Amino acid sequence: MKVIEAFARILSDEGADAVGVTVNLEVYVLSSRRWVRLASAKSAAKGIWQAKATRLRSGAFYAPMLRLTEAGNPAPRVLAQSGKLSYNATSQVLSVDFGQVERLAETAYPLSASNSRFSRIQHTVAGQAKRAEVSSATLMRNIALASNINLSRTTAASTGNATVATGNTTLLDTYNAEVLKLRSNEAKLQSQLSQKDQLLATRQQDLSKASSRIAELESTLAKSLANEAKLKEENASFSAAASHKAPIQDIAANIGAEVDAANRRLHDAQHGYRFGKIELDLRGSGSDDGQSMALASLVDLSRLSAGVALPGVKLELLPKRERPITSDNVKVPDVSGLTETAVRRLLQAAGLRLEPVSKSLGPKPKIPVGQAIQQSPKAGAEIARGERVLVVFATP
Repeated sequence: MKVIEAFARILSDEGADAVGVTVNLEVYVLSSRRWVRLASAKSAAKGIWQAKATRLRSGAFYAPMLRLTEAGNPAPRVLAQSGKLSYNATSQVLSVDFGQVERLAETAYPLSASNSRFSRIQHTVAGQAKRAEVSSATLMRNIALASNINLSRTTAASTGNATVATGNTTLLDTYNAEVLKLRSNEAKLQSQLSQKDQLLATRQQDLSKASSRIAELESTLAKSLANEAKLKEENASFSAAASHKAPIQDIAANIGAEVDAANRRLHDAQHGYRFGKIELDLRGSGSDDGQSMALASLVDLSRLSAGVALPGVKLELLPKRERPITSDNVKVPDVSGLTETAVRRLLQAAGLRLEPVSKSLGPKPKIPVGQAIQQSPKAGAEIARGERVLVVFATP
């Protein structure tokens, strides 16, 4: 014999798969009269455990018995001590299958010896073979059959009654154990059902929030689609208007009319400046005769490639000469708060001349340096064109 390989399925005391449990394979050595560990391994998925011993002692005599143990006190904690054996004479491999073993965990108990010579040997039963489950229907049927047995009161029948009573007691104990197991499973299922109900309520709440969010998004989408349709309609209208070619003279006349209206408003507000020459660079597609054109839009300009320019026409709008003002008097503008350069330009536009004067305001002036703080004549007074206006500027 060169190799010993062992197999088992490790379960918990509740029948669940025990994963990651370290189990030792031991053999009894006759020469040393003690159990020796051959291999150790952890149970894998579904509680499957397997180990292989290849380093067997040469010339050692082993008792025809193997067992599975686990760590713990009092030691040794024996899970199984018998199994199905198979030997391959060609490969000299001994295989043993311990079957499905249930760990007793805290309910492990010491094995009582029947002979005094074994009283000092420690042996804790920490596992047992998994029993076949008896269905509830079978238990109920057996109890019903047992309840219908008519017992006689004779001495001979009394012995039979004792046997039946013992059998009924064993059957009842088994039934009670199964009932307790079913109640335990029922409690677990009730707990799982409660968790599922809570999870379902949470999912329904999330679904309700998602439905509200979807309705809100659909409303927003409908508004966006309506706005998009409106913009497309306006864009089509603008595109149609932009594609219409207008006479260049009309375009220049309209712009000139706007400039003229602006100059009249400036004159009525008694401002001292007017719009002068205006240059126009009209870009777009012109007609073959060059008399009309369609102005380009911002969309058309954005679609142009780099270095490409649209054809266009350059125009200059020259304001007409105003009639000379018969009166030689002009109103003095308000120059307070302006710098000397701004005051000089404003007075020149009004036909007046500047006479600047500086005034020191000390080391920490409240008025910014360089601004006009006084003027003479006052703003609004009428003086002759070309007269000087005295303006006092703040200095540090």
